Amino acid sequence: AKKIVIYLTGGGSGFGVQSIIQGVNHVGLVSRDLKDKEKELLGAHRTILVGKDAVAFVTSKANPLAQKRVALTKAQLAAILAGEIKTYRDIDRALPAGNIAVFVRDSGAGSAEVVQNLVMGDKQVSKNALQFPSQGALLKKIESNNSAIAYISAGLVAGNSKLQPLAYEGMQATNALIISGEYKLSRPLLLLVKEPHSGMIDHFVNYLLNDGQKLLVENEALISGRTGFVSPIPEYAPPIDKLNVIKIDWEKVT
Repeated sequence: AKKIVIYLTGGGSGFGVQSIIQGVNHVGLVSRDLKDKEKELLGAHRTILVGKDAVAFVTSKANPLAQKRVALTKAQLAAILAGEIKTYRDIDRALPAGNIAVFVRDSGAGSAEVVQNLVMGDKQVSKNALQFPSQGALLKKIESNNSAIAYISAGLVAGNSKLQPLAYEGMQATNALIISGEYKLSRPLLLLVKEPHSGMIDHFVNYLLNDGQKLLVENEALISGRTGFVSPIPEYAPPIDKLNVIKIDWEKVT
């Protein structure tokens, strides 16, 4: 049988969708719901739920906020991201007066859209916030920066001894609360394909939903779309949002 060569490209959920609209790739990976305009541009298409994730707000374990309080409200977080709350003392008078550094994803990321729609509302993220092109880059920076607040995939927080998750509206991003929908910053992890498509794409998708589930979901501590099972993330696991488009070269033989 002919072997299949698979190419993976990063770029965020927005790029994953656009690559399918433009016919550049066969499968897009999207970590948010599709927009109405995107559905219109896609035409006939199919989304397949691989799993569920959530956006969690975090600091490093040495951050002054982690030493004093580990819960913030939606209004507080929106004000922090917008640059209206500038110091830790503005949050709690018992905290030091040091400035808050804000780490965010680029605007095309699924997590950025979740935060904008569900947390920020009419507010905009401050131009002084430091943007990162991937969750992996943001993760490394927040682990070592003791003055920053960031948002990141909840799957990357689980089992990470360097991070302090912050409760959002009194709730931590636990598996049970994500599955039940009580934690409001959850998001789907979708495969996106155009219709009609090659039967080989169906074979590939079926692999991802069966033998590939451990690679795509369990190793990331994300919630499986099929089982709800979550396992701890190993330190070597790459952030899932680095893999936003998949192009399959049916002709090349290795």
